[in-house]
Parts: sequence; C-alpha cells; structure tokens
Amino acid sequence: MTSSKRNLLILTDWYLPAVKAGGPVRSVSAIVDALKNDIDISVLTSDRDFGDETAFADIQPDVWLQSDGYRIQYISPAHLKSTIQSEVNAGYDKIYLNSLFSKFFTINALRAIKQADKKKVVIAPRGMLAEGALGLKSFKKKTFLRLAKTIGLYKSVSWHASTELETEEITREFSKAKVVAIENLIACKPTEFHSKDKIAGELKLVFVSRISPKKNLLFLLQVLNKVENKNICLDIYGPKEDEAYWSTCNEFIGAMPNVTYQGILQPNELQKVLKDYDLFVLPTLNENFGHIILESLSSSIPVLLSKNTPWLDLKEMHIGADLELDIDEWVNQLNAFTYMDSKLFESYRKSAWKFANKKMQQDDLMNQYLQLLG
Repeated sequence: MTSSKRNLLILTDWYLPAVKAGGPVRSVSAIVDALKNDIDISVLTSDRDFGDETAFADIQPDVWLQSDGYRIQYISPAHLKSTIQSEVNAGYDKIYLNSLFSKFFTINALRAIKQADKKKVVIAPRGMLAEGALGLKSFKKKTFLRLAKTIGLYKSVSWHASTELETEEITREFSKAKVVAIENLIACKPTEFHSKDKIAGELKLVFVSRISPKKNLLFLLQVLNKVENKNICLDIYGPKEDEAYWSTCNEFIGAMPNVTYQGILQPNELQKVLKDYDLFVLPTLNENFGHIILESLSSSIPVLLSKNTPWLDLKEMHIGADLELDIDEWVNQLNAFTYMDSKLFESYRKSAWKFANKKMQQDDLMNQYLQLLG
C-alpha cells in the first residue's frame, strides 16, 4: 500500500468467481469496478463458493493476488481468523464490511479492530435487518443483536443503506446509528432491446435465485398449482441453498409437468438466457436490492414481484407488477399476463428495457460512493 491514493479494505464472505451467494457478490463487484481507478482496493474473501466444501480450482489461497486494477486474497478456512485480524489493523483508510452477521468477515473483524479505529468502518447489512430477514431464525438473530448492543460491537461504525427503507431498518435497531443511504451500483451493462413474439394464452416464466425460504419459491409453486391454464410453464435456476426446503418444493414440481429445474446460471449467461422468457417472477420475503431483477428488465423482460423489494409501482411504469403475497392475487395477475396479446406485451418489454437502461446511468452514484469510501 505505497500509493498516494486512499486505500480501502473490503471484507466479504464470497466474491467472484463465486455465483451461489447471489446479489451481495454483484453489489461488491460493482463497487470494485466503479472505484478501483480512484481508490486502492483490497478484497478479503473466502476461497470457495457459498456452501461448497472445496476451494476454487486454479486460485492460490492465502496470498495477495493482483486482479484487474485491485488486489484480492482468497482465504482458506484455517487462516480466516488470523488473516482478518491482521489485515483490519494494517492501516487502511476505510474498511467496508459486506454483511451484518458473518462470523469471520464481520463479527471477528469488528472484535479485532480497536474501538478508536471503528470510525473508519462502514457496514452494509444487505437487508439483514428487514423484518422478513429477521423473521428467519429470529431467536438466534435477535439474541445476537441484543448481545452486540450490550458489548458495543457496532459502536462508532458508519452504516451503508441501499434504500431509505433500509435506513429505517437500521435506525430501528441502532437508534444512534450514522447511516448513509446510497442505492446499489449496478454490475450489468446496457444491452440492445430484444423483441419476442408472445402467444395469447401462453406464458414462459423464469425464476432465478437461491432456493431458500427467503426467496419463497414454494409460494410460487402453490400459485401455479392453482392456475387452471397449464400453458404457463416455469423454469427454475439457482443453487439449492436449503435442501429440506428444496425437498418440499420438489414434491410440488414432481406433479407439475410444466415446471423444470434448470440448474445454476453463470453471470455471463444471464442476459443471453433471460431474453427468451416472457416474465421474471420472484415472490421474495425480502430483497434489499435484487440485481437479478434489473438484469431481467435489462434483458427486455417484465417482472412479477412481491412487495418486499425496493422495486414498486411496476404497473404504473408498465414494466410488470408488484403484489402482496396472496395466492389469489398472483393467480389473477398471471392470468392477465398469460392472455395479454403480443402487441401489448411487446410494449411491456420495451418499457422494461428503457427503464433498465436509464437506471444504469450511474455517474452521480459513483461520486456518492467515493465520498463514502474514499
């Protein structure tokens, strides 16, 4: 760290080439890409993907590696605690923690940092303080938060909220928190508009997300089970994060010939695959941002979401719909999209694409991130 530029240490459980952890990886990679020319960035992360027992092939662990304009270290399990403790006290100007509950990359890191140095720490809770997220394993999470407040674990840190709603969620738990609300930067790039003929009475749905209770795939299957029109088909992409939950989902899928599990999509495959569907669906219990939602819109696909995301008022913008988690509401909305003619549906696709491309104009956001982390 001999450069005259300010330096930033980012701690995140998973980073590229990890794909199974979803949005948080995209959020951090977008920050790195946007700021690496103005700040010296170092990334500490684990040496394997989410849920994997084996490390990435062909990546040397436990040493600093030079990447495209920044440096990164993939830490093996045996060295997580010692490496993180050493690096957080190595004189960085800012430290960015991309999680709230991570044992090593947040909790152990904060415990290792001297109280006087916590003013340079910025924490991005990534939606973990939302009611939907806290409702999963709630006793364990709420017990930890009470203990953390008692010992002052998060005292003096700054917080990065992705939305104004997340600001409220943070201050609900930490009333004196210093919070900066800056929308997530976007990793995907603008694309060309993709036209697609749609047959009235048919609908091709796609679900791309981790298969876990939070993402609520089971609800979607229950909705489809109630839809009378069997010309609605669903393809499911994503890692099976929760095997017990997947087993429950699979019981439905086994009796639904119009539903297929397609495996895991690599980031570079997303837009190529997504453009051939009619509608992206995600009945999530909570979404702090939802990079895949923007990827879908950018691929000229309208979206059908729960109201538990920042993406609201979609009908008014002519780019989809956001609904309460009511099965009958979802059935009715799917029927509306199914019987929509090709001309009207094409207008939805065009609006989705235009919205996404406008959203990708990020110069002002980059300046805000420089102020926060530079």
